[in-house]
Amino acid sequence: MLTSEQKVILRELSLYTTFLTGALSSIAAPTFCELLLGSMISDEGFLTQALLVIQYENVWSSYHHWVSQGKWRWRDLAHRLILLVCSKVPDGQITSIILDDLTIERCSAKAPACRIHRQHSKKKNRGLYILGQCWVFLDEYKGHPYI
Repeated sequence: MLTSEQKVILRELSLYTTFLTGALSSIAAPTFCELLLGSMISDEGFLTQALLVIQYENVWSSYHHWVSQGKWRWRDLAHRLILLVCSKVPDGQITSIILDDLTIERCSAKAPACRIHRQHSKKKNRGLYILGQCWVFLDEYKGHPYI
């Protein structure tokens, strides 16, 4: 039997997941939910790790195909995520949200969403352009930015 605290957590998780899946088609929503829950449970958040901690329904490679070439727009999903985060901030409270991108270098162009990126760190032992995946992170700044 679930405690009242666990019921509140499950209800909120259900509301958040339902809200986020509004950015996706009805066909893509189950795959997204599987990957989202797997990412929450796994330690690392990588796609493969997310699949290892759940009993997934499809063939393993179909998840990678959905992420890299599926019929969904990451901007719509990101917009929903920002709306969700902003809806949880109390009125009048200032919150800083940090968006950061990172290029993960890859040796093979077969990796999902692998592209050529400009190497901004200007490290001398690397070329001006590198092969890699661009990851975007969303984080909340806990302190006041002006202190």
